[in-house]
Amino acid sequence: MTCSAPETPTQPNPRSASSTTALGGQFLIECLADLRKNLMNRGLNLMIQHGKPEEIIPSLAESFIAHTVE
Repeated sequence: MTCSAPETPTQPNPRSASSTTALGGQFLIECLADLRKNLMNRGLNLMIQHGKPEEIIPSLAESFIAHTVE
């Protein structure tokens, strides 16, 4: 699978998932899945989270026992 740009260009607001068109959202999902598959073929993984960064980053930092997030 190879990601290709959607035919309809989108300009999503990074703070609002509802501003991303279905086509643009599907494009992102496919690209992330492709990236994850390629990384796993190399023995790596990609963590994908969905939500607000101000909610996700602190919980990730806590789960990884990180003292600082820059």
